Amino acid sequence: MGKNPSPLGRKHAWDGIFLGEASSTIVAPNSSQAYRHDLGIDSAGSLAVVFFNSDELYMFRKTYEDFDITKDHKNGTFNFKTLRLWSWADKNNAFLNAQGVEGPSFRLSNEYTDNTFWATGHNQKPYIWKREELVYRTSGINVKDGIFDYYVDGNLPYSETFINRDSSRPSKFDRLYQQQVSNGAQPNSWVYYDSLYVDDSWHRIILCSSSTWNSCSDMEVQIPTAWGNNTISFVINYGGLTTSHNIYLYIVDGNNVANNIGYNISTPNATNPPLPPILNVTPNN
Repeated sequence: MGKNPSPLGRKHAWDGIFLGEASSTIVAPNSSQAYRHDLGIDSAGSLAVVFFNSDELYMFRKTYEDFDITKDHKNGTFNFKTLRLWSWADKNNAFLNAQGVEGPSFRLSNEYTDNTFWATGHNQKPYIWKREELVYRTSGINVKDGIFDYYVDGNLPYSETFINRDSSRPSKFDRLYQQQVSNGAQPNSWVYYDSLYVDDSWHRIILCSSSTWNSCSDMEVQIPTAWGNNTISFVINYGGLTTSHNIYLYIVDGNNVANNIGYNISTPNATNPPLPPILNVTPNN
């Protein structure tokens, strides 16, 4: 990860002030550096805000939290928000947060439009690198059909829908923020980022070491350089995957559905590509 967005992507600048510093103190496998932010020093969101204008959003990131919210809090709370969406016009937001003093579990709050959802099934996982994903879709106004699916290492323990817009706050979410602590974090509460990927659709390209989609937990998202009905091109980024083992390719469509059986790019078989049919795989030189 670098301070600026990848030149392969469509967004070439952050939409706000970047908060973070390069560091080699804690790095993910096969990486040489990460970007880190001290949540005990600044209550603003880590890295920088990302604006979007779409009904759907996909986010992938690799993070490491060098603190335990159940032990490192102060003033009786931690109020750790690991992910947050805002509608700036309506001052409406939805976020995943945990208080620490109440335990490590995350709850999902649609702050003004729906009840707090306690049964996310997610706890903080400190001191390890993890892969996190958000699959989001806006709700209709006063309609309980919004999606806020949060995966950790491929695991989604709940399947619920939410109201995140109502007649008093009808605007769609348009800003994505990364981890922050509103109050209660001790200094040196560092969060490390190895990568961050954001797309305004659910289409995506995934590599992982598992031959079936349901067992894919070490995914590495790829940046497409071209996307058509019959051909998708991208430059391979193995990330933390070990190239001495088989690596499988998955294509996720606009309905968040992937091919069930991975395409082995270690030993390509042109007669057995995943659906939809692709491939133009370009080595990462």
